[in-house]
Amino acid sequence: MKAQIACLSLAAFTFASCDKSGPESNPDDTPAKQPKAEHRTNAPTIAEKTAHARRHTPDTNTGNAIAPPVSHPVDASMIRPAGTAPDDGSWETLTAEQMLEKFNSNGITNIPRYVSEQILADATSAGTPEDQVRFITEQSAAWHHINGFKESTDGIPEHMKMALLENLSRKHVNSWKDMIPELDEQVAASDKVAELRSKGIPGMTPDESQDFFIHALEKYGPDYKRILSAANQSAR
Repeated sequence: MKAQIACLSLAAFTFASCDKSGPESNPDDTPAKQPKAEHRTNAPTIAEKTAHARRHTPDTNTGNAIAPPVSHPVDASMIRPAGTAPDDGSWETLTAEQMLEKFNSNGITNIPRYVSEQILADATSAGTPEDQVRFITEQSAAWHHINGFKESTDGIPEHMKMALLENLSRKHVNSWKDMIPELDEQVAASDKVAELRSKGIPGMTPDESQDFFIHALEKYGPDYKRILSAANQSAR
């Protein structure tokens, strides 16, 4: 996984307008032993994911509040079943089959239930037990990476951030790992766009530069890579 996002500060995605109310616990909401993937004609919208996830925000089946988003990419070794401490050495002695059983029984620690169930369901198609455990750890760490970007308060404006994550979600559905490379590229491009907006596009007057970015943002939305490319082409 790539290095930390530039604007990362790292509960399912709240890409649409966010419900700021506190989480509600549901004592009967215990994950099934073998979660099944949802079969839908269309992938669930971000709003649907948000509504679903916020009904299940207790820390993966422990009844405690989910820990705040971490401020750095999560190391794969930290991805454990709920109730298993990162420094629990006995975890490393388990077979892949035993690890899968614990994941399916307890969910994934510090990840909302809805996301945990989706990752575990998708993992069943990954191949061997070892491949499934690897899939779970990689997707879980990637979710923290993406969620950290979503929760950050610096950098990209909130409405542009949500639009960018909506685009990535439509393109990659539930594969958070596949979202990261493009997200990193967009964040890097947004930093350069912000610099150009501050200093002005070379060869343009301040008013011309400002008008360019107004129209570019209207045209390209949260695609900062395209905005940056257009700005570079317009430089004189």
